[in-house]
Amino acid sequence: LTQDELVELKGQRIPIGWSDLHVEPFYYQQKQLIESDRIILFSDGLCDQFGGVYDKKLGKKALRTLLWENRNESTESLCALVSNAFSAWKGDTEQTDDCTFVILRPQIDFTRTVEQLFQTDSARTNRNSLV
Repeated sequence: LTQDELVELKGQRIPIGWSDLHVEPFYYQQKQLIESDRIILFSDGLCDQFGGVYDKKLGKKALRTLLWENRNESTESLCALVSNAFSAWKGDTEQTDDCTFVILRPQIDFTRTVEQLFQTDSARTNRNSLV
């Protein structure tokens, strides 16, 4: 989640536990981040929860809308908003699956200088090596 866009890196439909089915290996995805970005991870149980007036699934679209409309909130506030929205949606409906929701915010440490990133190991190679 950035200030300009909500980017979704789609996951693969592969079990992460034991399976007697043949499964393809996981593929690698990469996205450049800046310090104000947030990484939001959630399980399918969040979107698949039944509730609301018509007892329908919450769905990814509703979650995306909630995240986008509240993108300027603090990480703590955003987490509370999602938790409260989920509880309100679910209401008295039985929870159908496990739900995981995690927000990560990258932090860049600019306090280390280039010299601190390199150390001299003259006993072995007499060259600078990256720590």
